[in-house]
Amino acid sequence: MQQLMPSLALKFLNVLKSRITTRNTKPLKTIYHKDIELLVQKLYTLGFIMNYYVDKDNNFILIKYKNLKLLSGLVYYARKDRARIFKYEDLSRLSAKGKTICFQTSNGIYTLEECLQSHIGGRLYFSL
Repeated sequence: MQQLMPSLALKFLNVLKSRITTRNTKPLKTIYHKDIELLVQKLYTLGFIMNYYVDKDNNFILIKYKNLKLLSGLVYYARKDRARIFKYEDLSRLSAKGKTICFQTSNGIYTLEECLQSHIGGRLYFSL
């Protein structure tokens, strides 16, 4: 399973969550790391952020939000005490109920639907 650096991913999600709760709509500038870039790419492809810019030379990622209401339901499970690993067979029992559920898999960050299509399981990562 491709392992994201838990401390960096958790720190990024904490910052994102604090921005949401304080209704801070200014673009978020964070340090560049490949794991954070993968997470930002997934949020972008899912339509939860409007745009992002990666500057590897100056070591940062700039993120623009689409709508804070879209991100307000963010729940992350990156902490070890919340970690749950699901086999492919167990995924069919999950119900998203209008939410987007993402898993950390051996192939990267996948949504519940992508995991079911690819026939792979993974560690519950975050939901929106």
